[in-house]
Amino acid sequence: MADSATPLDEFVRRFKETFRPPTPSRGKSGTDWLVSRVWTAYTKTWLQSQYATEFERAPAGGAVLWRTSSEDGPPLIALRWKWDHNKVSSQFPHGNFRRVLEVEAESGLAIVQTRAHGPGFATQADESIAQMRRAWSQHRTDDRAVGVIEIRRVYDSRDCVGFLASFHALWTDGTEHLADYSYR
Repeated sequence: MADSATPLDEFVRRFKETFRPPTPSRGKSGTDWLVSRVWTAYTKTWLQSQYATEFERAPAGGAVLWRTSSEDGPPLIALRWKWDHNKVSSQFPHGNFRRVLEVEAESGLAIVQTRAHGPGFATQADESIAQMRRAWSQHRTDDRAVGVIEIRRVYDSRDCVGFLASFHALWTDGTEHLADYSYR
């Protein structure tokens, strides 16, 4: 299995120290908290500041990351992200997440938003992560490090919204708290 000195460990360290997504859009009504467009733009800029990055042309968020030096070799990380918590629970584990496992890279990572407030959503968030664990277990072809950074929406009101970011190391079943984000 993957050892403790993977490119994914370095990514998670950088994410924890420097990833600070901007305030979500309030939407046309001024009362929503919409993250997709704002956080995708921020994620792309952040990735480019950290790695040599090649983005996929598909509408879903995806990239491969290389060292910033001119070293040859496979990409460090195959990366996919999805901010729509409903699609994360219904489609992502069986579709886009599998791309993380198919791209030849030293490691793989998904970054997703889940939702844990409101009736039934805590279960939906937990099940989304469990589905990605099952997909990794069923479809992996090697023993490289693969993980999920979950940004879980834990409260949402007209006046404020809050998120908890955690890293799920799929090869160990470990979870690490990374950050709390709240906006007014």
